[in-house]
Amino acid sequence: MRLAPGLLNSPPTPMSRTVLIVDADHQARAHVAGILQCAGYRTECVGNLTTAARIVRERPPDLVITEIRLDGYNGLHLMATADRPLRAIVITSLTDPAIEVDARRFGADYLTKPVQTEALLTAVVRQLSRDLREALFVPARQWPRTVVRDIIVIDFDGRPARVRDVSDGGACLDVDHQRGPRLGPITVRRDGVDVRMYVAWERRLARGHWLCGLQVASESVVRWRSVVTAIRDACVTSRTDREHVVSFFPLTRRLR
Repeated sequence: MRLAPGLLNSPPTPMSRTVLIVDADHQARAHVAGILQCAGYRTECVGNLTTAARIVRERPPDLVITEIRLDGYNGLHLMATADRPLRAIVITSLTDPAIEVDARRFGADYLTKPVQTEALLTAVVRQLSRDLREALFVPARQWPRTVVRDIIVIDFDGRPARVRDVSDGGACLDVDHQRGPRLGPITVRRDGVDVRMYVAWERRLARGHWLCGLQVASESVVRWRSVVTAIRDACVTSRTDREHVVSFFPLTRRLR
């Protein structure tokens, strides 16, 4: 593999710099690792989110490069659940503006496949130059989760769904759906208020019955908060202020 001379003469990148590459596609992992190794970086490659999360927890790398689609999980989960800020680059074949916004909100660079060498190395240098003491992201746990113990029903894209928990940033719902809710943008309604949201993850509980996590779209935050307030006022609740808002990024079904 050949690299542009200007990139090889970029700011020093000692072998002590470790980059964790997370991608279910072996060839994609090898391609990115080859580029980085030629530029002087040390790499570690894994193919699933569980292993990556353990590495991030036990021996944090200097940089994480992750695909969005990880055999049923969302790569952004690594950043959403980390107990410290992560330097990160998202590399994906998905050209989804909502996902790009989410990635950048976590302070990550966002690149689409096929990855260009110059763009990748530029993003690596940019991320590694950032001070981890900066607020690289606002963790999802900033929103306290309210567990809904009463039966509260919300309109989920034209079908009824039971609310499991809510926060100012999203919700977890029980949904009856034969094939499973489609990941991506949807509309929910409560008391005549329409809210634009995104299905971030879904898990089948039984045949035709699903649990799914929603994230509110930025343009609907104010409307959603009015819905959350009404739900909280309408039922007996239990708030867990320090618990991670699980309604955000863990995917338990493959992205298509």
